[in-house]
Amino acid sequence: MKDILKNGASVFLRVLVVAVMSLIVTASIGVLCTAVFTDDIGYTAFVTDKEGKQVDKYTYYYADGEDTLINEYTAKGYSIRKATEISKLTGKGAVINNVTSQSISVIMLFIFIYNKLFSLGNADNNLSNFGHIKADKFKGLKIGLVAMIPSFILFVVIAVLGLAFKSNITVSLFTLPHFYIFQILKAIIGDTLVLSGLSVWQFLLIFLSLFAVPIVAFLSYYLGYKDILILEKIIYKKKKV
Repeated sequence: MKDILKNGASVFLRVLVVAVMSLIVTASIGVLCTAVFTDDIGYTAFVTDKEGKQVDKYTYYYADGEDTLINEYTAKGYSIRKATEISKLTGKGAVINNVTSQSISVIMLFIFIYNKLFSLGNADNNLSNFGHIKADKFKGLKIGLVAMIPSFILFVVIAVLGLAFKSNITVSLFTLPHFYIFQILKAIIGDTLVLSGLSVWQFLLIFLSLFAVPIVAFLSYYLGYKDILILEKIIYKKKKV
């Protein structure tokens, strides 16, 4: 049990690292997809006087025709600062953004957990063959569940806050530490911004999404225990073909 707790803590730290990396990756891909798949549709104008004090702010869209306000303010000696307005990332662009960022996050999650638990499973297999330890093919799953204890606790907290107390705390309280499944959570949560806006079914789906780590942990340990090298299997099959 001590070994499971120790390795569970190690996997938990690895998952946190992946969450941070996923945040960076998701933001980067979002910037790229926004640049490629969106258009400038107008601007927000900030009108300031000679002393630099803002006197007005308005949004202008190119589809509305000529911006007459900007000419009026300029003629009166006001300064105009423009902030570009872009179209929303939708359709093909949104799909590419979501699928790409989530796929990379899942790959990183698998790699970080796989490297640790494959080696552990392989070592445990050797030890069990010589009778030093008792074989436990579900050790990886147990480690994964231990690693997710903080997430399970956090889930209980947000579920109680959202369902029982109708709290208006932001859903980011939960999504940020679990950014490695951000696109999955976003698909579940939708446009909901606060915990009180989530339904029982949404909370149930969120809970199920947490089992991504235990599943990856189980597979990684099992593959190591059985000494199954995925990359070698793929290369061997290609050579046979």
